Amino acid sequence: NQLMQESIELGSTGIKIYTHISPDLINQITRKAHEHGLKVWAHGVVSPSCLEDVVNAGVNSISHVSFFLVPDNWNLKQHGSLAFDSTQIKPDRLNRIFETMKKRNTFFDPTLFLAMRMANLRIVDSLKAKQYKQAIIFVMKEAYRQGLKIVAGSDIFLEDSDGYVPIIHHELEAYVNYVEMSNYDAIRSATIYGAE
Repeated sequence: NQLMQESIELGSTGIKIYTHISPDLINQITRKAHEHGLKVWAHGVVSPSCLEDVVNAGVNSISHVSFFLVPDNWNLKQHGSLAFDSTQIKPDRLNRIFETMKKRNTFFDPTLFLAMRMANLRIVDSLKAKQYKQAIIFVMKEAYRQGLKIVAGSDIFLEDSDGYVPIIHHELEAYVNYVEMSNYDAIRSATIYGAE
């Protein structure tokens, strides 16, 4: 209660859950935040909690498409960064997760441009990088096809002559070019859904 009250007093409208939280604690935090009128954002996987745990907790928005590639039995200490291995994707599991997200009106903040960029930076093998990109595009296309509310987020900034600028325009371009999202839906992801 104290954490939620302090967040409200500081002018926060929500909190974000990042990592290393048990399913029970995610449920408690989410419930308390909602009781205080705060929204909850979360990474898709907050080991030891898996994606299903995060979705079932009732968070308002889930961040980062790469977490949708992580298997449900993933352990950060034991398995390392499996988010960059595209071989573990299971369409049936993905469909169940998306169905639950849609029922709960959970937003999806995929940071697709960031995921594509990270593949280039972190995956040395070019074939594995290509497979990873194809996998996250598959996840995005499924999310869009199933009608999830996709929210455009950048998560990083680029440096140009004006200093650091958000790369939301690259995120929208990725939606249109890779996910085949309509221009209207891409704009809606950065406006209407963002406002919601």
